[in-house]
Amino acid sequence: MNECMTSAAKAPASDDRAPSKATLFLQRAFSVLVLGVFLLAVLSRDLAFSDTMRNAVRWAAFFGLFLGLAFSWLIRQGGGGFSWVEPLVWAFLGVGLIATLNNGNNVGGGLTTLAGFVGIYLMAFHLELSAHPARTIAVWTWSLLAVFAATVLLSLIVALRYQGTWDDNRFQGITWNPNTLGAFAALLMTGAVARSLEKGASYRLGWILLGLVGAVSLFLTQSRTALLSGVAGLIVVAILRGKWLFLLGMVLLLGLYVGARSASTSLSLGEHGVLDLGVREVGLETRAVIWHEQWEVWMEEPWLGQGLQVDKESGHGRRGAEGGYLELLGGVGILGTVPLVLAWLIAATRLALWARRVERGHDCSSDGYHLAAAGIVVALLVHAIGEGYLSGLWAEESVYFWMVVGAACRLRPLRPIAPESKLLHLKERSAERVIAAV
Repeated sequence: MNECMTSAAKAPASDDRAPSKATLFLQRAFSVLVLGVFLLAVLSRDLAFSDTMRNAVRWAAFFGLFLGLAFSWLIRQGGGGFSWVEPLVWAFLGVGLIATLNNGNNVGGGLTTLAGFVGIYLMAFHLELSAHPARTIAVWTWSLLAVFAATVLLSLIVALRYQGTWDDNRFQGITWNPNTLGAFAALLMTGAVARSLEKGASYRLGWILLGLVGAVSLFLTQSRTALLSGVAGLIVVAILRGKWLFLLGMVLLLGLYVGARSASTSLSLGEHGVLDLGVREVGLETRAVIWHEQWEVWMEEPWLGQGLQVDKESGHGRRGAEGGYLELLGGVGILGTVPLVLAWLIAATRLALWARRVERGHDCSSDGYHLAAAGIVVALLVHAIGEGYLSGLWAEESVYFWMVVGAACRLRPLRPIAPESKLLHLKERSAERVIAAV
C-alpha cells in the first residue's frame, strides 16, 4: 500500500496547462448534472411522468450533453484522449445510420435510437466524472450497487406485508418484472462478493451479507438468464482474484442448483407451488418464439440489418426483447454488430487485466471496485444472451455498461516504485537535507 502511495506521489502531472480548481470543480459539477439528467431521461419511461415532463427531461438531456461537451472542450479537460476502440463504435453508428435510412418502416424511431447511442458514446468517452478513469469506474460501480441494494432490500421488506410482489410465484418485488429484479439481484451478488474479495476493501462482512441477500433474491425470482450471468461474473472474479477453492465451490453450487431444479418438479405448495423449482416450460416457449422472430428479422438483411428500431407493427420482435445480440443483428446486421461487440470485448478484457494487475500489486491506479466492475461487465455481456438491456439505452444497466467501457478504454497503469528505486529516492532526500542543513 505504501508503494502505491509513493508511486502516486511521484507520478508526474498529466498536463501543465491544467485548469484552476474552480474551473475543474465547475466542469465536474456540470458533468454530474448532465449525467444525472441523462439517467433520469432513461428512467423516465418507468416513472410517473406526464408526456410533457418526459419530453422536457429528454430534451434537457439532449442539449445538456452538447453544452457539457462544449464546456469540456473549452477548458481542455473533457475526454481522456483518443482510444483505438472508438473506430469500432463509429463503424456501428455508421452502419446503424445507413440501415435506419434504408428501412422505411420506422425511420424516426431509428434515428432517435441512433441519437441516443451517439449521446451515450460521447458521454462515455469524452465527458468524464473525473480526470482519473479508475475513479470514474469506482463512482459508477458504487452507485449501481447502491441502487440495486436499495431495490432488492426494499423488495424483500415489502414482500413481508404485500402479496403483490409475486408474479406467478416468481418474486418481482417493487419492480415490474421478475427478470428485472433477477438482473438486479445477480449484479448485486456479483459486485458485493467481488468487493468483499478485493485487497484492502473495508466492511467485508457487510458486502458478504449483501451478496447473500442478492443470491436469495435471485433464487426467488427464478430468472435463468440472471443466474447464468451472475455465476459467470463470479467465476471471472474468482479467476482474477486467484480464489480457486471459491471457483470450485461456485461450480459445485451451480451443478447442485441445476440438479435440484430438474429433480424437484414434484415439490410444490398450493396450486402453483411457491417452492416449485421445476423448469418453466411456458417461459421457454415464449422466449423461443421471440428468438425465432428476431432470427427472421436478421435473416431478411443479414449484413446490414433493418435499422435500429424495427416497426412494432411489422410483427417482427420488439424493443428490449429477450436476446440483446439477436436484437442488434436484426437492427445493424453483421457489419454493425461485430465491431460493437468487439469493442465491448476489448474494453472488458482491458478492465479484467487491469483488475488482475491491481490485485497482484502491479498497478496502483485503482480507487477500489476494480474486481466488482470487471465481474459486473462480464455478467452483463453474458446477460445480453437472454435479455435486451445492451441493445438499447432504456435500462440502468446499459448506461452503467457504456460508462465503464469508456473509462476502461482510458485506463493507464500506475506502477509501484521498485524497492531499489525507493532506496535511491530515500538517499536523494537524505542528501537534500544535508545540503539544506549546511
